[in-house]
Amino acid sequence: MTKDKTEPGSDGSQLPGPGVGFTFLYYFSMTIVVVVVAGSQGLNLSVSSVQLYRYGIILGLLAGGIGSYFNRTASIDISTQNASVQKSQLEQILAELGFERDPEATEQQEDYTVYRRSGLASLFSGKVFTAQRSSKTTQIVSRAATLRRLQRRL
Repeated sequence: MTKDKTEPGSDGSQLPGPGVGFTFLYYFSMTIVVVVVAGSQGLNLSVSSVQLYRYGIILGLLAGGIGSYFNRTASIDISTQNASVQKSQLEQILAELGFERDPEATEQQEDYTVYRRSGLASLFSGKVFTAQRSSKTTQIVSRAATLRRLQRRL
């Protein structure tokens, strides 16, 4: 099996998902909001205080970088000689990682299969999308951290 790692959006055939820019912006802006609101309440400072925004920007840059590294959407392409063996091996590895096929989402999508975790774990981990791109190539799209764990087992 060969693996090629790509960023979503670099190729029109890839499954959609938020990339690095959107993920960074989300964590950056939400961290600033939390710092300003919590700081204004906890430190009895005005919401327009420059100090709160300085700390918010510093912590926002840090949170944006960490969030982008772990939670951006990434994809890998896996090539093999036998697609059926590849699919069963991939499903076994995903099961070991705690993912199971999502029948509702898969029914609605003919092009790709959706896997998710069950129970509370589904709240803290994203879904895994797999699409058969050719008879020998499968594309997997998920959070970057999930793909790194998956790549170690492939």
